[in-house]
Amino acid sequence: MSRPNKDRRKKTRRASQAASRKSAATGQKKKAKAPPASAKPGRMVKLSKVLLRLAKALAKQRVARMKAATAAKSKSPQHSTSPPNVQSAPEPPGDHSLTPAPSTIPRPAPNGGDYHSKYLLEIYGGLKPDGSHLLIIDRKTRIKIDWLQFMVLLILASHARSKAGLDSPMDLRGGDYLQPSRIEEIIKQLKEGSLLCGERRVPECQNAYGADLVRNAKWDLRLRVQRKHKNPNFLDRGDGAGYRISAPPGRIKITLLIDGAHDLIFDWSE
Repeated sequence: MSRPNKDRRKKTRRASQAASRKSAATGQKKKAKAPPASAKPGRMVKLSKVLLRLAKALAKQRVARMKAATAAKSKSPQHSTSPPNVQSAPEPPGDHSLTPAPSTIPRPAPNGGDYHSKYLLEIYGGLKPDGSHLLIIDRKTRIKIDWLQFMVLLILASHARSKAGLDSPMDLRGGDYLQPSRIEEIIKQLKEGSLLCGERRVPECQNAYGADLVRNAKWDLRLRVQRKHKNPNFLDRGDGAGYRISAPPGRIKITLLIDGAHDLIFDWSE
């Protein structure tokens, strides 16, 4: 009678052991399928590090830009010392409503001399406003000038050569300087024919050139000379006394274009 009970106990034990083994195996499978708990936090740490590096790089770029902007602002001049942009007198015909250019006090002649320069100057062109007018410095530097600038230089060159007893297209004497109003009057006389230049009359044109335009022409001419890296003080303003060419008269040449074969040349004497 005792054997059946023992068999039952053995069977019960075996069944419970098998069930426990089965549940343990199932639990192990579930655990194997589930990702380790440490995987997700590791990815988050890596992502946070990448974002931190990116934020630091952007902050460095921002600081570099601010430093560059501050340096550029400190280098830029606070007050401009360049002369105002003054338009040159237009060639006829055209409108001549220009504002007078501001005058500047001339620098003293170098080394206490009488002239600001010793350039070889050549005023080259014709009496017609055809655009073929040049100022040539030391035979090499050629500066294109307009008709009014040519006339101002022609009058000042004739004045300098006449005072020194050299031949010139016009006999203009008296005083060391010519006022803008006097230059305006000479241009008017040339147009009317009461004054001749190289025994020729300036062609009639519709435009009237006033003293203000003469001042603007002189100012713009100095700027053109300065752009060629030459000394603009050869065109001198005598502290309000007027204008003159501040160079030895023997170093001033006038080439007056007429018709090729009859061009007039008043050459250098030094």
